[in-house]
Amino acid sequence: MIDWILKKLIAKRKERSYLEYRKKVRPSISLHKNIKTQDFVIIEWAAWTLTHALPRSQGPLIKVSHAVMKSKAKEIITKSLNNYGFDGPKAPSQIDSMEKTESQKFHREHLEVNIQSKNDNTVQVWPMRRRRNDRSIAVGEPEDMSEISFDCTEEEFFQEIELAFERAK
Repeated sequence: MIDWILKKLIAKRKERSYLEYRKKVRPSISLHKNIKTQDFVIIEWAAWTLTHALPRSQGPLIKVSHAVMKSKAKEIITKSLNNYGFDGPKAPSQIDSMEKTESQKFHREHLEVNIQSKNDNTVQVWPMRRRRNDRSIAVGEPEDMSEISFDCTEEEFFQEIELAFERAK
């Protein structure tokens, strides 16, 4: 009987800590823009594990044309944020499985912004800049961050994302 009670208490504690964890973690994605074609690539993210909330990439690269992103940016970004893997990656990462030279080429050809959910109605957009000495590392500065509300028009939302890419140069 005592074992059963202990198991129930431990299960409730785990469930409560999982719900607290879900409230703290803010889903994010990386949005990349090809410098030449102006088309976009989305890299979705996931927590490493249930107990390790730092994000890592998951799944395939999601390619979106400039025209489609311009007309449906809010829908596309919301869908990708909703795919965030709170319990760890849902699928192997295509970007992580690239050869080093292929990955370096991808990063040379694309600008990057990180989009993070602030709440149900707002996202934070961080222009990312590649370090000159290590192109595999991107850094976003707090003063460059902007917030975009989903209450704005599709055109205004897309313009804010384009401005973030300008700041990422």
